[in-house]
Amino acid sequence: PYLRLPFVCGVSMWDLQRINDARWESQCWWQQPEWIVSCTAIMHRAALTLAQLHRQGLILRDFKPAHVYVATASPAYMAADAPVYLLDMGNAYVPGQKASIAGTPLYMSPEQLWERNDLLSFRSDLYSFGATFFNLLHHAFAIYRSARDGFDQMLKLRNALQSGTRPIVSPQLHREFPKLAEFVLACLQVRPVPDFFTRWGAGPNHLRSDAPWPDAGAMAADLGQIVVGM
Repeated sequence: PYLRLPFVCGVSMWDLQRINDARWESQCWWQQPEWIVSCTAIMHRAALTLAQLHRQGLILRDFKPAHVYVATASPAYMAADAPVYLLDMGNAYVPGQKASIAGTPLYMSPEQLWERNDLLSFRSDLYSFGATFFNLLHHAFAIYRSARDGFDQMLKLRNALQSGTRPIVSPQLHREFPKLAEFVLACLQVRPVPDFFTRWGAGPNHLRSDAPWPDAGAMAADLGQIVVGM
């Protein structure tokens, strides 16, 4: 068996963010409402694409700016209507199957950081969606860049989450786009999951994603309402 995929010419959101940085190098990100509006429109279409994957029963497991691909060569402020694709289906996961942990630590859901495949759900992708959106809107990471990469970064991010570190949306975003700020924080909600060891006081709780939507389809519907109101 094989997959027959189209060749798509365009750029990733990781690239578009840097194109935008160069265009507005003399301004702070919160002085760029054009970028925020265009970015939100693109991420809405990315959410619709992710919803198609969830309808097939698959969890992407590696949603990040470099995997959100916009089929255009234009800067972000001209790309709001361009088709959006998600890259790297090689890490897609069917719940219940045996698989190694996959993903990029800075965008991983808590259950991925704790290497708990048994806790993976569509909400895992919603957390990664929120971490990606936070990065694109703030030009910073949702928790913080605690190490260069790899397993050491996973450990430090786990420690940060266990110690109570949570994303903080900027006052400027709250003031100018309050519904968008609340949406991003909702994507990044987590809750504790006691296991055998924590019940007996042998260690801290694990955490898992706890977005208010069951899957990307429901999330995309709410984000679409925000796009309409911008």
